Amino acid sequence: MNEVDGVVEIQVPSSLDPNSSEQFSQAFLDAARSATVRVILLKGSGGVFCRGIHPSTSQPAELKEHLQHFAESLLAVRYAAKPVIAIVDGVATGSGLGVAVAADVVIASDQSTFGLPDALFGFVPAVIVPLLLERMRPKDCRMWMLTGHSRSASDALHAGLVDVVCSQKEMKERTAQCIQQVSKTDKSAVPLVKRMTARHDLERAVRDGVQAMTAMLANPTVSDAFRRFFEDGTLP
Repeated sequence: MNEVDGVVEIQVPSSLDPNSSEQFSQAFLDAARSATVRVILLKGSGGVFCRGIHPSTSQPAELKEHLQHFAESLLAVRYAAKPVIAIVDGVATGSGLGVAVAADVVIASDQSTFGLPDALFGFVPAVIVPLLLERMRPKDCRMWMLTGHSRSASDALHAGLVDVVCSQKEMKERTAQCIQQVSKTDKSAVPLVKRMTARHDLERAVRDGVQAMTAMLANPTVSDAFRRFFEDGTLP
């Protein structure tokens, strides 16, 4: 966690296995609780924002624990009492896209790609669906999940998943502009804005997704195919 002038940048793991997920969550909570932090930035690296959940097991109890931790991390991002900006310069897919859309503002380079390929493996990213539906129309969310292919930043902007698209050279400037804008908001109003613009059942819906997603990923056929994808990029 690197803080400069009240702005802290948190590294988003390329994939969220139990260890990296816990590290990300702790770093975010530390920033959210800090009295000196004004704005939180979420940023990937190496051309990847986040490829999403990477389960290390198909055992239901362990899967559920991992997904519960992930769900609480998303809710922490969504309801943080500070503005959160996701900076996407690369791949954002599956549950990794959920990390981005939980932020208040999503800035993407025009080289970024976005996708919801989970149904190709036989499951639905149920934990992030309520967050996706805060930004996109249900019919668009359905189409993205049923087709599964990666889409451009302009497609994501049109769908409502992204707020700003710019060139890679412009990202630093556009991020600075956004930081300046959100910093003007009175800090006491930030959590109120976030609560009052959330669907009334968002927390319950995200947590209900844990049970559904656990059941789907506990299927050995599904979990094996998903793990192969992370290991060598093999699609079903």
